[in-house]
Amino acid sequence: MDEVTYKRLIEALESRMPGAVVDFGPKVFPNRVSGLIQWDGFAEMNVTERQDFVWGTIRGALGPESADVSTIVTLTPQELADFNEAV
Repeated sequence: MDEVTYKRLIEALESRMPGAVVDFGPKVFPNRVSGLIQWDGFAEMNVTERQDFVWGTIRGALGPESADVSTIVTLTPQELADFNEAV
């Protein structure tokens, strides 16, 4: 994924989810990104609704280039804190 497409991806996610922390970290595969989005807005959604919401945003912003996006973990900040405390 080139830098222009990457920037479009981040901007689309952040504009659709105000206050979200989008962390794709280092690219493990040269042409693909994966990572974590933590957002309070996920609290009222189940896992399927979260993924549908995120992937709808990604596909809407990137079209066919959305194939360059891999796994996206969707958590609330509290869920992430609970996970970090447990490990």
